[in-house]
Amino acid sequence: MILFSLRDIKKGEEICNCYTGFDYPSRFETPEKSREVLQRQWGIFCDQNCLCYDKAYCDKIKRRSELNAAIMRFKLTPSSAGRKKIPETLALLEELLEFQKEMNFEVINRWLMLDVGFQIAITKQDSVELAIRYITEAYELVRRIVHPEHNEQVKKYQMCMRNPQTHRYYLTMEKRD
Repeated sequence: MILFSLRDIKKGEEICNCYTGFDYPSRFETPEKSREVLQRQWGIFCDQNCLCYDKAYCDKIKRRSELNAAIMRFKLTPSSAGRKKIPETLALLEELLEFQKEMNFEVINRWLMLDVGFQIAITKQDSVELAIRYITEAYELVRRIVHPEHNEQVKKYQMCMRNPQTHRYYLTMEKRD
């Protein structure tokens, strides 16, 4: 197994791996279900100090899952109803990104949410600046994971950062006369 880290790891520091989806937004399970799966499948018993016993943490995980689901339900439809949902959806995304930063969640999910946010924000003139912020952070994350020469997504991000008008969704939700 090969592991990559976004920060320095001290000699002797423990590296943890999540065996179940308790804190993964698309597979939210209750802490009780997560512990049961860990015990049954892996023979792992959570210590009373485990985060899965922390109600405040579990409430944040649940809220994060709800935000993720609401954002993923949003569909880009060139209607007035679709246009009106953009600010609301971007506000939910901002809340989710703040949760991710505060709780130091996995990079891959943050990258995916930034990509989704870019695709939503780039559709309206008043949110293009936000779209550029999202794509820039997504680029920085993916660049640390994958070498640019081996990833078309990195090249697409670079192009959109230089010239946002090249994206297929650029201003597609602006009112058409």
